[in-house]
Amino acid sequence: MIKRVLAGLALAATLLVVISATAGADPGAGEVTADDVAIAAPGGTTLAGTVVSPVDAVGAMPAMVLVHGSGEGRRERLRPLAEELAGRGVVTLIYDKRTDGYGPRTRNYSVLADDALAAHAVLAEWNGVDPERVGLWGVSEGGWVVPLAASRSDAVDFVITVAANTITPAQQEQWNLGSKLDHHGVTGSLQRAYGLTLTRQVMGNGLFAEAEYDPLPALRALRQPLLALWGEYDRLTPPAESLTTFRSVLDDVGHPSHVLRVIAGADHALHETSDGYTNTGSWAPGYLDVMTSWIEDLADGNPPPSAADDPPPQDRATMPVEPLAWWE
Repeated sequence: MIKRVLAGLALAATLLVVISATAGADPGAGEVTADDVAIAAPGGTTLAGTVVSPVDAVGAMPAMVLVHGSGEGRRERLRPLAEELAGRGVVTLIYDKRTDGYGPRTRNYSVLADDALAAHAVLAEWNGVDPERVGLWGVSEGGWVVPLAASRSDAVDFVITVAANTITPAQQEQWNLGSKLDHHGVTGSLQRAYGLTLTRQVMGNGLFAEAEYDPLPALRALRQPLLALWGEYDRLTPPAESLTTFRSVLDDVGHPSHVLRVIAGADHALHETSDGYTNTGSWAPGYLDVMTSWIEDLADGNPPPSAADDPPPQDRATMPVEPLAWWE
């Protein structure tokens, strides 16, 4: 019995998708400098952060806070990307995700959004930063957190998401598990038992906080210029459904400027890949160029017109994940 429980917990651990943002250096990036800062977050929590800036900065520069994906969020995981962006003229702030109140049983995207806004306030006052061009960037779970934060504050000037979802975390995880099973040739009843039933059991046992979070209200309330990116070979987030729903929702509310792009040959975190399950350790070609050029386009005060790529192929559709009934 104990072995079965431990095995179940090990399977449940796969629900925590940890995004590692390591990648090869961009040969075109310049030298950078790093300064540690303290971020006064809500609830009396202090988050340790680091501002990464170009060494030879001239004039007021655009800047953005990088917000983690799920799991343990040490800022060193985002440092390679922060340095790449700073070397291209975008000041970045990375910070350690809070540990109090964050785990499988306790997680609150509203609190994480307030943490991101607290970090944004620090970066907006940083010497050499253009206070009219300070945005938020979020990957995976950060794609739920960042739109929520931006929807609450006009101080956020722009938003960039990577692998953002338009479905609940439970649906996303069920789709992720199903994709992994497909990849390993698992079919039949085990698909449902592992992909759907396990997710519902983890939810029902209180091991999947925020499982039913609805990201669409925050997306509808967003008014800042938005760049949303998905990898062609994303196997953790359904890229075609996500892009299609982003476009539908934003067009429906008359969002003023959203660019929705698919990065070819990229995985969930936009590393170069040929299948979405392994990667080269380098950023996918074009990713950094798309992001930095879009930020630079904001400088003239005329955000880029809305545009969207065609959705990438997606082998399986998502499906609703219902909570356990009382008798289950």
